[in-house]
Amino acid sequence: MKKPIISAIFILLLASCGFSNYFPDRILVKFKPGIVAIPAGTSGVSAQNISASSVNDLNLKYNAIKTKKAVPNAKTPPTKIKSLYAGKTIEVPDLSQLYKISFPKGTDIEKVLPDYKNDPNIEYAEPDYIVSAFMVPNDPGYALYQWDLVNIGMPDAWNVTTGEASSVLVAVVDTGVNYTHQDLAGKVVLGHNYINSSTPNNPLDDNGHGTHISGVIAADTNNNTGIAGINWNARIYAVKVLDHDGFGTISDTAAGMTEATDYGIKIINLSLGDSSFSQAFADAVNYAYANGTLVVAAAGNENTSSPVYPAALPNAFSVAATDQNDHRAVWGSSVSSNYGPWVDICAPGSDIYSTWLGVDQYQFKDGTSMATPHVSGLASLLISRNPNWTPDQLKSRIETTADNIDAINPGFSGKLGWGRINASRAIGIPKAEISSPKSEDYIKGIVPIIGVADSIDFNSFTLWVGAGPQPLSYNPFFTGYVDTVNGTLGNFDSRTVSDGIKTIKVSVTNHEPFTVEAKATVIIDNTSPKTIILSPAQGATVEGVISIIGWATDANPDYYLLEYSKDNTNYLKINSSTAPVGNDELGKWNTEGLNGNYFLRLTASDRAQNRSVTTIEVKVTSSSANAVSISGVSRITPNPFDPRTQGQAFLSYTLTQNSSVNIYLYNISGGLIWQKQFNAGEEGGRAGLNLAPWNGQNLGGEIVDNGVYLYKITAQDGGGKRVLDSGKIIVFKN
Repeated sequence: MKKPIISAIFILLLASCGFSNYFPDRILVKFKPGIVAIPAGTSGVSAQNISASSVNDLNLKYNAIKTKKAVPNAKTPPTKIKSLYAGKTIEVPDLSQLYKISFPKGTDIEKVLPDYKNDPNIEYAEPDYIVSAFMVPNDPGYALYQWDLVNIGMPDAWNVTTGEASSVLVAVVDTGVNYTHQDLAGKVVLGHNYINSSTPNNPLDDNGHGTHISGVIAADTNNNTGIAGINWNARIYAVKVLDHDGFGTISDTAAGMTEATDYGIKIINLSLGDSSFSQAFADAVNYAYANGTLVVAAAGNENTSSPVYPAALPNAFSVAATDQNDHRAVWGSSVSSNYGPWVDICAPGSDIYSTWLGVDQYQFKDGTSMATPHVSGLASLLISRNPNWTPDQLKSRIETTADNIDAINPGFSGKLGWGRINASRAIGIPKAEISSPKSEDYIKGIVPIIGVADSIDFNSFTLWVGAGPQPLSYNPFFTGYVDTVNGTLGNFDSRTVSDGIKTIKVSVTNHEPFTVEAKATVIIDNTSPKTIILSPAQGATVEGVISIIGWATDANPDYYLLEYSKDNTNYLKINSSTAPVGNDELGKWNTEGLNGNYFLRLTASDRAQNRSVTTIEVKVTSSSANAVSISGVSRITPNPFDPRTQGQAFLSYTLTQNSSVNIYLYNISGGLIWQKQFNAGEEGGRAGLNLAPWNGQNLGGEIVDNGVYLYKITAQDGGGKRVLDSGKIIVFKN
């Protein structure tokens, strides 16, 4: 009896990298009026001669090979014609002055361009950028529902390829395919129907599973209808081996796989499997592999690490499922994507929107069945560009360009294969990123540039700096030949350029060649703030409340801090501000209660963390040194106080002048349980309102018991300590 197998049952945005690609070894130049290019003749110069000698000098300097009209049929306007169009007057440009200048292979266009841009005989010079259709398809379901294609980087991949014109066939060995569907019509080659012998050549889907898979791979795309397929030009080779309930046999599946292999198909999608090893299955997979066919198989949905076949076979490519957050897909308490060391790769498999039964029907489905065609579709894009690639080459490219997701799947490290597929990287688009410094950061000195310069076919990367937020030109300061991921790309010495806004750029190139860029616009500030104390002057004698006048300025100010100290070590704050001060008041200093020599210190810092410090020494005399007192009555709040829930109680009092203050706290029996000293001029000992905190603990750091406690405030005056006030506080712990 044939052993039944079950389909991997269907229990079943935007992080695109900035892509700037230009034609290598060539620039576009528009000459100013009157400048002409003439054939080289016998001059020995392979490039055309230009009537402007300065341009010829540049061509010789950079070994230009050829100068050629960019728009061969463009005619010079007889005069500066102005045309009225749509109510606007516009000047008709002279495209006959636009030329392509070619250079030897490997010429660094970024180094060539600035000289041509600055030449007085050239109107403008720029790279010959490669343009393409912006490959965001117009299928309505794509924008609304196909998160999965955005997740794997298809928009960027489509900018490179949507599948070559010589379409690739992908075999879907499954429940058949609804080849009458509006998004699949004309894209399906009919293989064998192994379920119904009366219609052997009609693999029409009567379940929906195979049709859903086929839409993910190859739905008709950019047709204003339905959904987008991964490979716009791929076709499906439909083989029916599962019945209308999704069941079939290993023998029929092996037959269908062999049929597809013999037909010359290079990719077989198997969204089906069983938990038991079958040698027949292994033979069918090995037959396909030996003939250059990649078998992509679903890992199953039983929430187990036990192997599922054929996915776990050595020559199959096993696919687990992920959700919108790159977590292992979970669809129920016991229904989740399988996992284990036998899994090779992951792909989206939750809420996948694709084609269904009926001419215009679509449905959301879940499962590793839905993850598998994402891998098959990507493999078909790769094989369309590299028709001679082996199954191992296809598999290796997809694996080594995947995004590792172990960190966001704790407990499954090493059990989700190489990670979630990344189509843009697999196609070969480099990755460029500057993670530090970030745009709008303030920097100074030597700054490490941290980021990513990586590609599957990596060649090199270059770091550049340009003036302003949108530089007209860049200067290189480092070139690297080793791909780097989340590491130091190079060091930038910001002292080699002037202060101000600059743009740092990394350009990453591979051997295709593709060039991708990333930028960060920063503010360079290597200039320290200006700090001056004008008044009082060094050595001056002061008393009472004085205004301190001076400067604390910078192009990018952060803050300034004004302080005083008796010993030039322990400083107390007078004032601080984030606003710069130029020849104006920095703060008021109340010197009442202070006597002797004191130091005034002004510190200013800017946003690049440059700092300046100015210190002077003055002499303080006080005519009211013995007049310290509390104005009004001291208060403590909250009272009653629960230190476990309220944290701190604050004793508030107002001093008539700066003074050293001691606060004592006693229990009802007169035992000292806590005390605190404040120096003259600091919070707790300065003229004006003071707030002295108590955390409810005794001298040993333990929270005191419930009860009534007495406080006493003393201050230092000319004759010694004097009691200023006293009161009580109730501690009540609920």
